[in-house]
Amino acid sequence: MLPPDILPLFPLPEQVLLPGIPLSFRVFEPRYLALVADLAALPEGGRWLVVPRLVDGWKTDYEGRPAIMPVAAAARLVRIERLENNESLIVVEGALRIRLEEIPSEKPYRLARWSAMPDDTPPGDLVMAAAQQVLSKIRIIARRLGDGAEQLLELAAGDDRVLAADRLAALLIGDVDVRQKYLETCDATRRLNEFAHHLTIQLGPGAGGAWDFSRN
Repeated sequence: MLPPDILPLFPLPEQVLLPGIPLSFRVFEPRYLALVADLAALPEGGRWLVVPRLVDGWKTDYEGRPAIMPVAAAARLVRIERLENNESLIVVEGALRIRLEEIPSEKPYRLARWSAMPDDTPPGDLVMAAAQQVLSKIRIIARRLGDGAEQLLELAAGDDRVLAADRLAALLIGDVDVRQKYLETCDATRRLNEFAHHLTIQLGPGAGGAWDFSRN
């Protein structure tokens, strides 16, 4: 199921949602509580939103319309939990890469049209080789982690190796600039090769068990 033509925006600083792994966010601002309420009134299949990253300098216009990154992930709203003080906890899962075109909004929150950004690399041998390189390194990490590797091994399983590698990237890449670059890269071979490079760095001397994928 594709998102509706117009999506509500929930922009955040230093956050890049990648497709494949659910993330939770606490909602407390009135405009975004209104967004959550509007989505909650829709059938479950219609609950879509975007969590674009705010461009540096957002603090000067946060209450207005600070600039956002034009590439983000369309996300399903999969859970809403009501908290105290009229706050909410939402769980969203990125589903597909999109490019945003913001439009005027009569809502308290911002809106945008979107266009899809599918992979422009055919699913051939080069893509499969890059995905396999990622999964091979993940298995090494899993052996080092031992009992803490269940989630990694679960994400690495399945027939779609490219999807598995993308989900692992969503879980393991921490640096927001690297995440944004990963999101914007439609060449799947290049995207997965760069992720494999980050994994190689982490597997080098001194990496130990602290998997910090923020380094270049």
